[in-house]
Amino acid sequence: MERYGAVIVREPKAEIDAESRAGLKMAELFHGPFLRPTIVVVLLGLGIGLVSFGFQLWIPSNLQKLGFGEAEANRLLRNSALIGFPLNFLVAWLYGFWSSKRTLVLLTGLTALSLFGFVIAGNAVATNKGLLYALLIMPIWGISSVVAVLSAYSAEIFPTRLRSRGGGLAAGFSKAGGVLIIALVAIAVAPPSISDTALIGAIPMALAALAVAFFGAETRKRQLEEITALAG
Repeated sequence: MERYGAVIVREPKAEIDAESRAGLKMAELFHGPFLRPTIVVVLLGLGIGLVSFGFQLWIPSNLQKLGFGEAEANRLLRNSALIGFPLNFLVAWLYGFWSSKRTLVLLTGLTALSLFGFVIAGNAVATNKGLLYALLIMPIWGISSVVAVLSAYSAEIFPTRLRSRGGGLAAGFSKAGGVLIIALVAIAVAPPSISDTALIGAIPMALAALAVAFFGAETRKRQLEEITALAG
């Protein structure tokens, strides 16, 4: 250790105790100090699933119903993804150097606002292509950034013994919304209007943004044991 300049650092007792109090069962996530981060993960996961497998699944049909040809609808979606792509680098910087919690609130909140924009504008959004692009960027590109940030965040807010279970919970609930949407498609439920499609994803994303704001922990520049101690 001396050769490499490493030194022994004694961890604060409160942080060690917080880690040791964590159990190994999945049920630990749903009570006590871990309930709040679990609420954040569940709401975010559901919102992500409903947007990814709901809005994104139905938006091509919705655009065609608004008068866009198939090729033009696909072009709108492709361009929206390309416009948002460079922002991935900004998101990575914000998460690492600004604030993990505020980055997640920002991404989730903007996604919810974009979806509520479709709810308010309704079919009239087809008459303003600039507004349409602005509203499409977050649910088409931004939701993938929310997934990436949630994957990192869920690995940081749970103690070591529960970390894999917390990450699995986030992944599982992000697919749960998709299972619901795919089930509706399988039983031949007609695609809803663009407003209804957006509303399905907007509500859980808005609730998730509030949950992160009130219950989320700031993880930037904090060791994992310190985060666990703060949760306790």
